[in-house]
Amino acid sequence: MPRRIIRDPRYSFIVLVLLSAILAFIAVMVSLKAINDSQHKWCQVVNSIVSVPVPQPTGPRVDPKQERAWEFYQEFVDLKRSLGC
Repeated sequence: MPRRIIRDPRYSFIVLVLLSAILAFIAVMVSLKAINDSQHKWCQVVNSIVSVPVPQPTGPRVDPKQERAWEFYQEFVDLKRSLGC
């Protein structure tokens, strides 16, 4: 059985370019899927943190701990909005 040898280097170049393009496309798709899955996990975390609202403090000097909790809660509400959750 005779071996098939590609005698024209153009065919080799075309095969390598097509193979590179296909592998690059697959890598991009895998990366996009990983990013999308990661964003869904972050949305779940943010939703669980924001699910119990923190009451706004009446005076920050009276209870600074409650003021910090309110600021922390507001940061997560903003993050939820920016992520589109």
